[in-house]
Amino acid sequence: MTKFVLLRRVSSSQQEKSGLGLLAQMTEIQTHLAGQESVEITADLVEVESGGKDLDERPVLQKALEIASQTRSVVLCARLCRLSRDLETIAGLMKRDVRFRIATNPSADELTIGIYALMAMHERKEIGRRTRQALAEAKRRGVKLGTAGSRNIKKANDAKISAANTFAAKLQPLVIPLREAGKTFQEIADILNVMGMQTPQGKSFHPSSVRNCIIRLV
Repeated sequence: MTKFVLLRRVSSSQQEKSGLGLLAQMTEIQTHLAGQESVEITADLVEVESGGKDLDERPVLQKALEIASQTRSVVLCARLCRLSRDLETIAGLMKRDVRFRIATNPSADELTIGIYALMAMHERKEIGRRTRQALAEAKRRGVKLGTAGSRNIKKANDAKISAANTFAAKLQPLVIPLREAGKTFQEIADILNVMGMQTPQGKSFHPSSVRNCIIRLV
């Protein structure tokens, strides 16, 4: 029997009140648990904190670690970003005598979770860099941005990210099993291209686009 400490996280009290994010996370967690032969839930914790905070600023996460250590349970989150968005925090967690699993990427162990965290951090930096470039280019053209202009660009970027996440979720039933079977990013890209599938930009798949898709799923 495998014991689990369930950990769901939202960033604000408003998100907690709506309940939608927590419900979505529970659905992903339950889907993972349904594939297990025998499970025991030792705790089901909800955290309302920013994922960028340090461990000492996250008492609920600390409680999850304590329970997991005492009961030899696995800390289970729906997605990697629900555990933390901070690379240093994740690296520290992976060094602890506690096991972690991600419901949407069950094959990921402590090593690969750290690798995915590094890749996700790089992607977030790239998003910030592209936003700054877009603002600089708009200013160069004489566009008066102000606060509203900055918000509009952020909304556009958020819309692109949301669309990419939705697309990645649709590919999940195909991409994740192939990855778990040992297929390389190139091999998965070749399979998707043979099937006639295209990226959201209407282009063929490359190893990097497959990799980015998997990052969005963890």
